[in-house]
Amino acid sequence: MAINQISSNPGTIARRLGAVALLLVLASLGGQLRFKFLLAGTLYIGGCIGFEMIGGAYDELHGVNNLTINIISNAEEGLEITGLIVFVYALLAYIREQYNEVLIRLV
Repeated sequence: MAINQISSNPGTIARRLGAVALLLVLASLGGQLRFKFLLAGTLYIGGCIGFEMIGGAYDELHGVNNLTINIISNAEEGLEITGLIVFVYALLAYIREQYNEVLIRLV
């Protein structure tokens, strides 16, 4: 690979380092926790990207103000929120697995 083909853009470098870190974290998790985290990411990204593309294509063909585009938009937001809920559940499962006791102090 030639030197000029390797991107030295700081954003590209940060994304690649983030991806490597994410893969290392996922590799260190047990099977069920890994599944929960991957499910959360799949739901969130599926809503963000998948339904956004579907909604954009439908919008181009049929316009914005109709029932179908509202249903697509609600499905997109629902998947994103569901992904966040599953992610919080996975984080709590990780805390339960890793720590014997968690103390929370409200001031």
